[in-house]
Amino acid sequence: MANEIDYQDYQMALQFDRRASRLGALEPLVHMLIEGLHLREADCVLDVGTGTGRLGLLLYDKLPRGSVVGIDSGRGMLKLAREKTLKQGIGNFWLVRGEAETLPFLPHIFDSV
Repeated sequence: MANEIDYQDYQMALQFDRRASRLGALEPLVHMLIEGLHLREADCVLDVGTGTGRLGLLLYDKLPRGSVVGIDSGRGMLKLAREKTLKQGIGNFWLVRGEAETLPFLPHIFDSV
């Protein structure tokens, strides 16, 4: 398809992340979503379609004894997410390359998705 964006490509992932960072109008919605999860500090959360890790990074402070597992099929997106976690020294955010339709996890290991 000619209109698809190749998120395997790192440069495309960077462009996506820059555009997404300018969508301040979505920020209250994202915070409402996070509050609606009713997280406990030791929960394990699955972020499906984690992209560049934006949501997982926001969850980091809320899960001091827990973890976030982000899954995405885009190599470029995951590379950028990994760079962000390393830059911020985040150790409880794991990134997995995979498809949302065939999650490679055992059932019932996540507290929230």
